[in-house]
Amino acid sequence: MSPALAKPALRAHIRDALRAASPDQRREWSAAIANTISTLSQFLNARSILFYQPMLAAGEVDITPLARSALAARKVVAFPRVDWANPAALMTCARTADLDRDFDPASRPPPNPRSGLPDVPVAELDLIIVPGLAFDAQGRRLGRGGGHYDRLLAHPQRRAVALAPAFTIQVVPEVPADPRDQAVDLVVTERSVVFPKP
Repeated sequence: MSPALAKPALRAHIRDALRAASPDQRREWSAAIANTISTLSQFLNARSILFYQPMLAAGEVDITPLARSALAARKVVAFPRVDWANPAALMTCARTADLDRDFDPASRPPPNPRSGLPDVPVAELDLIIVPGLAFDAQGRRLGRGGGHYDRLLAHPQRRAVALAPAFTIQVVPEVPADPRDQAVDLVVTERSVVFPKP
């Protein structure tokens, strides 16, 4: 089966699995994932980190405590800004200092950082925390279909480690991929840290 045909089926399968997990389960798993990431050298040594605003209703891993801890440690904290009027454009990384006030509540979910916040160049990021629907042991990632993170990870100036938080139910034997799809460097679940096989 071609990736184009296989991806929708896998997305549907993972969405069903996420819906089957209770909010309490996802909160418990998210806390375990955030705790593990907080101990990794990739997080501890990073001076500049791109986070994401979790869509909790869609079952994404809640990494908000990590962002708060990064701010407390005086790291540069950024969040993606997507130009929804031009969805094929490269998303930018907006520096944020206040997780409660620095987002535009009128923007579509996940909310964009408010206008006027400075951009963090891709070349200055040390760590990119990447959401996704499914991952495999080779680091292949299935996103939601917009291609925003694939374009960011393919940026010629990117040197940041790409780390994906995921529930164990999101790790599958094989993610269908095409040449444009970008792999991540490690996947952290509530049970383990998965480093892609070479």
